[in-house]
Amino acid sequence: MNQYISSAAKVFLHTYLTLLLPVAAMLALLFLGGKDAHLMNSVLEFGLMSTAICALVLTIFQVASIKPEPGVLPAAGFGVRQTLVASATQAPAQIIDRLQKGLLPHPWKIVNVDRETGTLRFETGSTWRSLGEVIEIRARPQENGGTELRAVSMPFIRFAPIDFGKNRQNIQLLRRILET
Repeated sequence: MNQYISSAAKVFLHTYLTLLLPVAAMLALLFLGGKDAHLMNSVLEFGLMSTAICALVLTIFQVASIKPEPGVLPAAGFGVRQTLVASATQAPAQIIDRLQKGLLPHPWKIVNVDRETGTLRFETGSTWRSLGEVIEIRARPQENGGTELRAVSMPFIRFAPIDFGKNRQNIQLLRRILET
């Protein structure tokens, strides 16, 4: 339970600090404009309170949209950067082909495929949930002839505090493709 609270608190703090930037900019403009202290104090109080409320609501939506399996918190918690680490019995080239074929029906744009290093990079377009994601996949050969796969899905805009579970969905999609 402490993992859930800790992860949700990190999302709230990141969201709160990101939303506070416009409040800080407004206060700077008021200060530079020579406005009185009472007005700046009112803006600060309203800004801090409204930002906290917005951050709380957005954090609740983010946590609710991740939908972890009962009793299991994803390794990345409720954050926007989600990771998949898996092993496969096929060679890296076969895994790369499998992922490319499996992702054809999905709106993922292939940005880079490097068979020598076993890396793939995809980008998705923007939706109501996010401004797009970057998915980086590395397939490394193992001594037993299999492949170690590491995939990271993160927002296109690196400092985005929430994604409404979109990156988690990307990782789940990759897992489904690998399992079939």
